Amino acid sequence: MMTAANRPPVVALTELDHVSPIDWASFRPERVDEDLLYMVRTTCLLESRSAMYGEYLLRVLPARFGSEVATWAEEELHHGRALRRWLALSDPTFDFDAAFNRYCELPYHEGESTPRRGGVAHELLSRCVVEALASGYYFALGDRSTEPLLKQICARLMADERRHLEMFGAMLSSTPRLGRRQQLGVVVGRVRELNDDQILFAAHCANHLGRFHGRSVQQTHLHHVYSMHRKHHLAYICDLVSVVLGWPVPPSARQSLAAAGVAALRVRTALGCVKAAFRDVFGRYRITLTEWGESTTGCGSCGPV
Repeated sequence: MMTAANRPPVVALTELDHVSPIDWASFRPERVDEDLLYMVRTTCLLESRSAMYGEYLLRVLPARFGSEVATWAEEELHHGRALRRWLALSDPTFDFDAAFNRYCELPYHEGESTPRRGGVAHELLSRCVVEALASGYYFALGDRSTEPLLKQICARLMADERRHLEMFGAMLSSTPRLGRRQQLGVVVGRVRELNDDQILFAAHCANHLGRFHGRSVQQTHLHHVYSMHRKHHLAYICDLVSVVLGWPVPPSARQSLAAAGVAALRVRTALGCVKAAFRDVFGRYRITLTEWGESTTGCGSCGPV
């Protein structure tokens, strides 16, 4: 099991300076807010555990893809290092090692030797969807931030994730092509995994203490993610996925899909806020009833006869 003790050391991030140097001196602490820290802490944990994702893919994919997968896993680890270095500037109280150790208590498909999504092509297409979503996520996070250093990092990671999508897309093209219904099933299934325990537990370990309450973490995390995505972010993701699928999408249809996606995210975010408020009110009401019951138990006029 990976822990902070056997995780590769944090190094100077020259790996991210292969196109142009990142200006680490451009950091502006006054432009950091708690919502931004929430997202970066969570993403840092997810990216830092890339060795586990790589080990799974090496087990379930043909050996001819081993070199590409190993390179991808190492580059994803660099993403985690970049975000951790930014957090050291913006949130020096964040205990990465403690959060990472706890996160690694949750196994990632340990012992599985066959693709969990149905076959090699299914697994590769699923990976393409993840890379498209990740590139769009960094696009949205960069737009959400006004902190100049983080904007630079997000632009670099957005480009990296798109390059990873192209790599997995090339691997996918060497396998038998899936039918459209199969393709759609993989895409929808992978999008639905955005609120699985792997992501929610990362959000919990990075931002919460105490016992893990999945539903509460889900509402908080999805609110943060959904609220920062705009129409042009979803249109960008749609473009990336459509190229991998080989489904040409006219610009008008792409814009309509993106608008519908934004509307769906807003509705789901609003429903989540309503549910959270209801649980909060109901919880206080239930506590009040419990306290009232305890105060009246044994009373001669109210107690059991």
